[in-house]
Amino acid sequence: LMNRPAGQNVVTVTSGQAVTKNLTVRQGTNTITGTVTNAAGTVVARALVNLDNRPKLEDSASSKPEDMVSLTVETNDSGVYSTKVPNGTYAVTVGDTPAVSDTQLTPDAKTVTVSGTTTKTVNLSFETSKSTIVGTVKTSGKTDGGGIVNAWTNDGSSVSAPVKKDGTYTLGVTNGEVWHVAVNDLKGNSLMESSTTDIL
Repeated sequence: LMNRPAGQNVVTVTSGQAVTKNLTVRQGTNTITGTVTNAAGTVVARALVNLDNRPKLEDSASSKPEDMVSLTVETNDSGVYSTKVPNGTYAVTVGDTPAVSDTQLTPDAKTVTVSGTTTKTVNLSFETSKSTIVGTVKTSGKTDGGGIVNAWTNDGSSVSAPVKKDGTYTLGVTNGEVWHVAVNDLKGNSLMESSTTDIL
């Protein structure tokens, strides 16, 4: 399934009016495939792999909304995913995967360029945390239990952990990266984002 930016195919129809809206479908002639594994090297079934060419296109002044492609595919029982895509440069990432422990970090995003009838393999592997970020969540100076603390890097790796009743949290992270940390309440509303944390 290739998703398009919201608003591109919006049609307004008034009562009694017939409107013609022609749609252009881009053909996927290239194949991007790969295997998702956990930190132990075991394949991960039913992982959601995201492929998105928008970050690259947004840097180009000549790009058009209809050129943008964002899609999600699921790995099979062998941890393998495969999908057809049009020509372009894609960021390949893995979303939250319940089958993988919260102590493992999602793989860094990988970039791949395809054209013509190319087949490219992009394997993705979860990582084991080597360091820890700990802290206490407070709202207006008072300890605030509940909610979720999220951390992510500019490379696309991410991890999350619940806020305990006493307001504390613990995040397992990798070394040598700058981590952004934010907290959401139980309804998913963003409460705050910290300054970046550099783990060496």
